[in-house]
Amino acid sequence: MKKTLLLMLLCITISSIAIAQPNITWSKTFGGNTDDFATCVVPIGDQYIVGGYSRDKETSERKANIFLMDNKGKRVWNKFYINKKERTEITHVLISKDKKHIIAAARVNPTNRKPIFIRILKLDLEGNVVWSSEVSDRKEWIYCNSIVENMDNDIMLCYDKEIDKELNYRIEITKINAQGEIKWSEIVEHDVDDDPIGMKMIPFTNQFILVSEASGPKASDGRFLIRTLNNNGKVLSTKPLDWLNVKNYIIDNFAIDALGNIILCGDNMKEDDSHAAIFLIDKEGNKIMETSWMYGIIPNIANDVAFDTDGNILIVGAIHHDLSLESDEDWDMWVSKFDLEGDCMWSKEIGGTYRDEANSVAIGRKGQLIVVGQTSYEENGEKDVSIVELVEDGKGIVSKIPPKVWAVIVGVSDYSDDQNKSGWGDLRFCDDDATHLKNFLQSPKGGKLPDEQVKFLLNDEATRANILAAADELYMKANPNDLIIFYFSGHGGPNIFAGHDGSVSHTELKKIIAASGVNKRLCIADACYSGTFNSEDVKERRKLTEDEMNQKYYDHLGRTSQGMALFMSSASNETSLEMGSLQQGAFTYHYVEGLKGAADANGDKIITVSELYKYVSEKVATTTYDHQHPQLRGIFDHDMPVGVTH
Repeated sequence: MKKTLLLMLLCITISSIAIAQPNITWSKTFGGNTDDFATCVVPIGDQYIVGGYSRDKETSERKANIFLMDNKGKRVWNKFYINKKERTEITHVLISKDKKHIIAAARVNPTNRKPIFIRILKLDLEGNVVWSSEVSDRKEWIYCNSIVENMDNDIMLCYDKEIDKELNYRIEITKINAQGEIKWSEIVEHDVDDDPIGMKMIPFTNQFILVSEASGPKASDGRFLIRTLNNNGKVLSTKPLDWLNVKNYIIDNFAIDALGNIILCGDNMKEDDSHAAIFLIDKEGNKIMETSWMYGIIPNIANDVAFDTDGNILIVGAIHHDLSLESDEDWDMWVSKFDLEGDCMWSKEIGGTYRDEANSVAIGRKGQLIVVGQTSYEENGEKDVSIVELVEDGKGIVSKIPPKVWAVIVGVSDYSDDQNKSGWGDLRFCDDDATHLKNFLQSPKGGKLPDEQVKFLLNDEATRANILAAADELYMKANPNDLIIFYFSGHGGPNIFAGHDGSVSHTELKKIIAASGVNKRLCIADACYSGTFNSEDVKERRKLTEDEMNQKYYDHLGRTSQGMALFMSSASNETSLEMGSLQQGAFTYHYVEGLKGAADANGDKIITVSELYKYVSEKVATTTYDHQHPQLRGIFDHDMPVGVTH
């Protein structure tokens, strides 16, 4: 009995509606033995400041967290900000206008049940606290909604405060000067309930736009309001957005461009399932454009919106997906780009089998997109910070060197006497599985790999030393734009693959793969416990020649970018079967059959990882009489191509 894992560290975008297609250049996760969240991100030069928090499920302790990340996704420094007897979360960050300081807002929940309050932190560029200032109400809870630095380097803090037991709120504005001193607090008056959606500064002025959802005697059914405020928190104008019905829409955030145009993002609740919506308005609240959409019956939600360097609209959030056959919590990061007419330029899903969500988006100096949020690798499991960089075609550097594929293929059915004594009994079809995959990869359908790009080890050749040496030698020949493949079929245990005479740890293998410097990596492991190893619009329907197939494969490979997906043959509480009727393992058999063309559900001649997963999961479940249920996890592009067909 075996368990199969497919680990793919490559991503690409194929979108028939795309004008400039986005590629994932890298993706990262950060976390520990806690739930870890990224709530906000801002660029600083070629680097990024990310804010969030860590939560201990057992103790409920929450630690505010800020880190500096370079343009390759590496953390330069990482700082926690917590006082005893407090639970803290970073909710907002910004870079000061002089580019010398980080301003952050933290939600502070005292453990003695005193009201929640807001702490403003001014940090140097190493994350050290220059000063902190607390904004609190001794009787009522307050929640930070926005922080803005005005033209005089003061911090304008917008927050909402509970005013009664009916959970009605009012909006307040507080000004804090550059030394951390509170200068004044001003109430934004309304009748009963007024919840801020956000406050932004009108570019090149000391005036602000405040958007809120309000209700009261003068607006019994509720309405969205847009206000203009001056530098002293006084309301200069108020206009209700009567054309936007609060019964049908939730507005989550907004952005403002250099001309003062405003883009609202939120959710359309008119249908049974929510779906995202955006509205372009001027600063007086007049509607310029609106669009609302969903993918069939798949609900999607919007969390953040921004204007890119070309003035187009970027929106991020989460979309419910059906990749998981067992979990109802299969949500993916979701990123879309729209023009000012409301037409979708491209849309991308990034995620795995369980909960992935994008909370914030930032635009880098060269137009690259940084999307932050969180991911989980199992249902109701711990969450990690998830960060992805995307670069659109034409904005990134494209390698001029044609990509190559390098493969190490290992199959062990015959184990040494010592390994037999250790409990690793001989298997039947593992060497055959490895041979089938090698033959496929060296066929026209599989890429026609030449012998010098393949290391093939069977049975007594597949020793521990030979496996590590083959991987180290072959992968060091690869260029950054190439694809490296590692395949193992045989016995496995927690964090190990069992070679003919000894075990190879997953850690050893991952170090070799990481040292290669290659961005695109595919690992297929058919072994017990291997789960511990943590398009263009093709319209032609004619049969492709071998040369055309190879060109199509390598063209797509050349546009592939880094990411990670875990494709396992079975759930964590299941084992995988070698099927005598197939003379192979069930997963490997259907995996190869899918790549040969059976998985190409839409007939576009490109097999994506989503298509392959759906095909393999259904076939494996049927073949094994519902014994095995493959899983797809990790952070990856759902349009990632894994093969082409005639």
